[in-house]
Amino acid sequence: GSPEIYRHQNCRIAYVAQHAFHHIEQHLEMSPVEYIQWRFSGGLDKEQQAMEAAQMTDEEKAKLNQTFVVYLKELAAELDEAGNETGERRIEFDKMVPLPKGQKPPPDTQVRKIKQLVGRRTRHNEYEYEVKWANTDGTSLEDSKNLYVPRLVLESNGFFKLMKNIDDKIAAESGNVKPLTTSCIQTHLDNFGLHEEFGTYGKLKNLSGGQKVKCVIGASMWFCPHLVIL
Repeated sequence: GSPEIYRHQNCRIAYVAQHAFHHIEQHLEMSPVEYIQWRFSGGLDKEQQAMEAAQMTDEEKAKLNQTFVVYLKELAAELDEAGNETGERRIEFDKMVPLPKGQKPPPDTQVRKIKQLVGRRTRHNEYEYEVKWANTDGTSLEDSKNLYVPRLVLESNGFFKLMKNIDDKIAAESGNVKPLTTSCIQTHLDNFGLHEEFGTYGKLKNLSGGQKVKCVIGASMWFCPHLVIL
């Protein structure tokens, strides 16, 4: 049979295209420092996100527009020694079922779409992802309506890319404590032999082929990846 490929959620992987200059072709007016500031601002690798978005299938795009009937459960509040409730009852996610087009939902149920995933936590040794919901017309619900949904539920409904985005962001944050300042980035580029004259003050379009490769490799290492795929 076919071997199974597994990637741990906290594994940081960097990609360098076979045609390495592909990474910088749209940024030739920037310096290497400015390119790294642009690429990693916001805590994620913009190039990797763009590559994965371009590879999203029509089926995956349809999943993002799927309407679900969401069932909730109310947990009892904790009790003190006298048996009195000490806090509010918690509302938690129970299950969600895809709602076929044209079919009416059961009465007294929540009908929602998944807008995005905004966080992750570990519970009972399994990951749960914080879901921000939207109404059926796409308008966002307030953050107080967010719910943690188990990984297996999201996987079974095809939300692999959204989970991977959160996994990548958390993994990147754990591997990068460096600020995106000019001095810090230049120190990083120094380690790859691209010194200040070219890293801070030079433009990518004026660099030699070898210097451009140093910039690309240096950028790929910004998040301290566990694995670099060339």
